[in-house]
Amino acid sequence: MANISKKALSNIRKVSLNVNEEFIELADKIGKLTNQNRTLIFLAFIGKGVESLFRDMETTWNKTLASGNLKNNKKKKVEGLLKELKKIKSEWGKTLAQWD
Repeated sequence: MANISKKALSNIRKVSLNVNEEFIELADKIGKLTNQNRTLIFLAFIGKGVESLFRDMETTWNKTLASGNLKNNKKKKVEGLLKELKKIKSEWGKTLAQWD
């Protein structure tokens, strides 16, 4: 997430954006999960797309677990992040189905 937002923040301009409520809720959930604000999450969505962002987060966290270099408390935290991401992805899939 930090790599996506570092350079983007240097030239931010305020814009008005009309977004579906479900999309805002998704941004808030991902923001809470990653300790990032809504603006950074929207930048990530725009730059990477929602599905790509989900895939990148999942891949990174799974690789972190697979490395075996985590202490037990960190391992549990990453497992919790993956579990919550799976839940968010499922909810997002239902939201997308409504728009088809």
